[in-house]
Amino acid sequence: MRWIVILGRIAGAATPFGSVLLQARAELNDAELQQRLRKLEDPISSLHPDVIEFSEKLYDAVSEINNWRVVPDEETLARYGRVMAILESQGLIRGSHSSQKRFHLGLWLDNPHYIMYMCALFEDPDLMERLLSRVDSTPPKTWLRGAELAEEFALPLPVVRAVFQLYEAKSLGLLSKELGAVNYFARA
Repeated sequence: MRWIVILGRIAGAATPFGSVLLQARAELNDAELQQRLRKLEDPISSLHPDVIEFSEKLYDAVSEINNWRVVPDEETLARYGRVMAILESQGLIRGSHSSQKRFHLGLWLDNPHYIMYMCALFEDPDLMERLLSRVDSTPPKTWLRGAELAEEFALPLPVVRAVFQLYEAKSLGLLSKELGAVNYFARA
C-alpha cells in the first residue's frame, strides 16, 4: 500500500486515480490521528476494548457492597481475565493470586485515579461536583467523616476514600490510617 501512496503523490490530484488515493490516505491519517488523540484523552479505556464494560460491572459491584474489595465470580474471571490482568499490570487494581487461581481472594480498588475514572463514566456528575466542593471548601484543621459523606451523597465509600486520597496526594490534608475508617483531616 505504501508504494501506491507514493505513486499517488507523484501523480497528484491530476489523475482520477491519484485524487481518490490521496483522499483515502487523508482519511486514514485522520482516523489514525483521532485514535491517537483518544488514547491521550482516555488512556485507561484504550488499554483493552472491554475495559469500559468491565469497569461498569466493577463499579456496580463496588456500589452494591460498598467496599473496595470485590471477589469476582468464575464467569467474570473467564470473561474479563485479560482485562483484569492488564488493569493490574498498570497498577489500577490489585489482586491476590495463587498457583491455581487468579484473584482468588478478590481484587482491591485502591487506586484513586481508576475509581475517579469509573465515576466519570458511571456516576452522577452533580453528586461528584457537590462532594468535591464539600471537601475543597473544608476549613483547615477540620475532620471529615467518610461514612457520613458517603451516606449524605449516596455514593459508595470507596469513592469518598478516593477523593480523600487525591487531596492527600496534593498535601491538602491527611487520610486517616485508622483501620476500617475513612476520615480526612483538612490541612490547607
